[in-house]
Amino acid sequence: MAIKFNYILTVAIAATLFSCKKDNYKPPTTILSGKVVYKGEALQLENNQVPYQLYQDGFGKVGAITQTFAQDGSYSSLLFDGQYKLIIPNGQGPFIWKQNAAGDPDTLIVNLKGNQNLDLEVMPYYMIRTPQLAAASGKVTGTFKIEKIITGANAKDIENVKLYIN
Repeated sequence: MAIKFNYILTVAIAATLFSCKKDNYKPPTTILSGKVVYKGEALQLENNQVPYQLYQDGFGKVGAITQTFAQDGSYSSLLFDGQYKLIIPNGQGPFIWKQNAAGDPDTLIVNLKGNQNLDLEVMPYYMIRTPQLAAASGKVTGTFKIEKIITGANAKDIENVKLYIN
């Protein structure tokens, strides 16, 4: 029993000593941040539901770094300095991201050297204008106007409208 304990203790100490140098890489320190905007106006999005992807060539990485936008349309990623490719996959969010001639999501090249603020220009299907809320007699009512931005083959109809109170 004592030999088994000594063996386990020796292996644990050896693993701790030898793994420290190999795993001690400096963490990323560069912040890429910004908002999803239409003509400079930030869009409201469903929180944590609209993804964007960052790709960095080299370093054995082949997949995307997938993250999501916040409810106010903002994003923030902690990254290493270097060149990244940013895309928003097709069909994600209440907007259309730039597309190339083949209809695939267009790539935005981002060269990071220090913190950077980068707003992402998109084309929303609709914009909510002049929202107004009123509360009286235990009821809340809301009114607003809708501006249809995308028309034609890419347009989408509004399926329903709901007022959420938190």
